[in-house]
Amino acid sequence: ICETLHLCPSPESTNDEELISFPAGVGCSVCDFLVGEVEKYVSSGSVESEITSEIVADCQTLPFGKEVCASNAQKYVPQMITYVTNQFTASYICQ
Repeated sequence: ICETLHLCPSPESTNDEELISFPAGVGCSVCDFLVGEVEKYVSSGSVESEITSEIVADCQTLPFGKEVCASNAQKYVPQMITYVTNQFTASYICQ
């Protein structure tokens, strides 16, 4: 799932520009963070547009990859919400 959300590379990935560029080993931590934030917003009853706005703002707190994170948040937060509401955990989503 992490590959689907463009947080980590897939073997068949042909467009590396869509990937969030993180130093080695950091992508999973960021994925865990973003999914945790989505879980928090979903459990508080926020709607998709609110969650997307909050995640985009959260991307601005990262020390690197802010623009790509925000762009991918716009595209993939709806999928993350679906995974979270279907009871997928961050450890499963980010593996």
